[in-house]
Amino acid sequence: MKVFITLFCLVHFAIVEHSVPIAIFNIHQLSNQVLLDITIDKENLSEELDLAPTDLTKKVILNYLQENTSFSFDNKINELEIKDLNQMGDHLKIDCVFKTEISNVKQLEIKNTCLLNIDNHSNIIQVDLNNISKDYRMYIKRKTISIDL
Repeated sequence: MKVFITLFCLVHFAIVEHSVPIAIFNIHQLSNQVLLDITIDKENLSEELDLAPTDLTKKVILNYLQENTSFSFDNKINELEIKDLNQMGDHLKIDCVFKTEISNVKQLEIKNTCLLNIDNHSNIIQVDLNNISKDYRMYIKRKTISIDL
């Protein structure tokens, strides 16, 4: 009987999906250029936009990001430009650059509502600026964060 229960548990837990819906936003600096690397679930974004995954172009994604995110560096909004878009399995890797160069950020405010209509979805914000690394979780009850650097 113990063998049967053990086998049942192994099979059951191997089949059950343990997916956690997240998107990762990594903000980092290269000289005076601030970059944003996003990893996001292709299917979730496709459903959010009611588009086929093949229709997820740079232009479509940039419009979505402009509507659902805002990045303010030292109280100045900085717009995004998508440099590259790649598919990595079930995910999209979106490489962005902020249009205005920044030399020494002291304060960053982020508003992010990407994919928050998905149950239990979180946006993980990784900030690597001024030799400081910090991680934040944004979700339905936390759509804005302010970071002092």
